[in-house]
Amino acid sequence: MSKANDLTGRTFGLLKVLRRVEDVKPGRPMWLCECRCGKSVVKSSTSLTKQNGVKSCGCLRHEKIYAKRREKIHRRWGRNCSLV
Repeated sequence: MSKANDLTGRTFGLLKVLRRVEDVKPGRPMWLCECRCGKSVVKSSTSLTKQNGVKSCGCLRHEKIYAKRREKIHRRWGRNCSLV
């Protein structure tokens, strides 16, 4: 493994970097991260540090999708249901 900036202990969005793991490609450091939801994922230095990089294991994306669906359903219920 080549020497890279040590990201151990740093937090990116909901991901906390635990330790460096074996590089998949030479010169592309990979890091084991734990998401706040409890899931572990491996991400590259680039994907963690770039401006619009990863912010979670994917749970954040799913949370936003389901929030939009819930909102849409509640709006529908509000229009179609009348209180007696």
